[in-house]
Amino acid sequence: MRLIPILLVTYIAWSMAQAQIHYWIDEKGIQHYSCDPPPDKNAVKDYQVFATFDNVPKRVKATNNRSTPNNEYPDIIMYSTSWCGVCKQAKAWLNSKNVPYNDYDVEKIPKARAEYDRLGGSGVPLIRVGDHMLSGWSEAWMKKQLGME
Repeated sequence: MRLIPILLVTYIAWSMAQAQIHYWIDEKGIQHYSCDPPPDKNAVKDYQVFATFDNVPKRVKATNNRSTPNNEYPDIIMYSTSWCGVCKQAKAWLNSKNVPYNDYDVEKIPKARAEYDRLGGSGVPLIRVGDHMLSGWSEAWMKKQLGME
């Protein structure tokens, strides 16, 4: 009977150790953080793999043109899953507008899941823009947060 708890703890420790965070900068200068590698590793800059959530680089200033001061966006963090269609829709919109964001898969990154839970997450995506939060996706809400109205 003692073997089952030992195996369970071993499996949990092993699965947490397997979580990797892939970081890269695409051809538009947008930073990406993902549990999955980029589709084409040869088409990206500064590709790195990190073993823990704590070691990933900080987000850099946006490289696209906007009317906001210093061409900077507020910090955008998305807590998502790989299977979520709404998450994919939100990411596609942000990518189409060249808006930099940090994306963390709450099923693959234990520390991201802990932060998601601390923020009261009850569905994905959970999007944080500066001090504002949205559960789900709304293009109008995001445009308002980014001053694109």
